[in-house]
Amino acid sequence: MASLITLRLLGAPLRKNLTVCRTLPVIASFSSSKQLQLKQIIHKTEGNVTTIEGVHIPSPRENNVIPEKYFSKPTACPLCRLNLKVKYTDVLIISQFVDAYGKLLPQHVTKLCNRQHKHMNMLVNFATRAGLLRSLAPTGPDGKSNYIPPYKYLKYNVHYVKAPKRH
Repeated sequence: MASLITLRLLGAPLRKNLTVCRTLPVIASFSSSKQLQLKQIIHKTEGNVTTIEGVHIPSPRENNVIPEKYFSKPTACPLCRLNLKVKYTDVLIISQFVDAYGKLLPQHVTKLCNRQHKHMNMLVNFATRAGLLRSLAPTGPDGKSNYIPPYKYLKYNVHYVKAPKRH
């Protein structure tokens, strides 16, 4: 499985606050128990013949490893491949697809399929309206954070009774 990893090179800045980013392919970012199978070595001695046999045993971490069937479809988007059901309260997952202004990143950056991109856009809106995602603009030239306060009607907690309709 070929995936991408981003390395930030801190040596040569192009402009004042801009650093060079390079994307490199990674051949194996996860290792499954298939590559590192555990074997039990059995010594058998029958007369003058000694047989040494390696028998595969199941890994004790087998339930903690991501199954190989999720890596078999490299073209599927990350959320479809892992079959994740993301809700608007899963702020840590949603924040990975959001830029500094609180807007959803473009589809060619996130590598989400059309269905998941629409769904993630809806979840970002729900989480922002519920007050779970702060609208924070990047820091200004004076070094202060440009916090965008919520509207007055958002000062109370918002809870959606039903899960949003999936696209």
